[in-house]
Amino acid sequence: VFPVQADGTPLCMLEEFIYEPHAYVKLWKHHGGEAEATYIDNVIKERNETWIQLYGGKVSREWMLPKVLETLNHAPNVYEAADRYMEAMDWITWMMTGEETRSVNGAGYKAFYNHQTGYPSKDFFTTIDARMENYVEDKLHAPIKKLGETAGYLAADMANTLGLSAGTPIGVPMIDAHCGVLGGGVTKPGEMMLV
Repeated sequence: VFPVQADGTPLCMLEEFIYEPHAYVKLWKHHGGEAEATYIDNVIKERNETWIQLYGGKVSREWMLPKVLETLNHAPNVYEAADRYMEAMDWITWMMTGEETRSVNGAGYKAFYNHQTGYPSKDFFTTIDARMENYVEDKLHAPIKKLGETAGYLAADMANTLGLSAGTPIGVPMIDAHCGVLGGGVTKPGEMMLV
C-alpha cells in the first residue's frame, strides 16, 4: 500500500517526502498499524457492521485501512498530499496500461469492497476519523475490475521498456497467495492449501 499523485507518481519520489517513512510502500508485513487495526475493529463492533464477517470477523493490520489510518495519525501531510492510495499490483497495472483500475481481489480483500454493496459507508469512514469522510471518493475511486477481465492494454512506452508489443492485453491482477490456491488445483469445497 502506498500514496501516489494523480498521475501515479509515488509520493516517496518527491523531494518534500524523501525522508518521510509514511510516504513509502508499506508491505503486507508492515505491522506498524496494529493500534489502528484494533481501533477499527472496535468501531466496527460498536457500529455492528455485519460486513466484517466476510473478512473473518476481524481487521488485519496487514490490510489497507489500518496502514492508511496509521499514516493519517503520524504523517497527516502525506495523507493530504496523496491523490490515491494504491495496492502495488493495481499501481503496476496502471503504469503498464496508463489506465487506473483496481482489482476486485485487492479492493475486496484489502479494502472491504463488495460488488453488491460497494465500500463501507461514508458514515463508517467519518466515524473512523472525520478527515476520512471522503476517503473512498478522494483516495480510492477508480473502476473496479473482476478477475479474468482485461485491466487495459500495454501502453507504447511500457511496451518499448519491456520489449513487448503495444496493445497486449493486461489481465486484472490477483494477490499472490490467492493465485497459489488456484495454481495448486484447490478448486472444490473441503480442499485446503496453506501458503
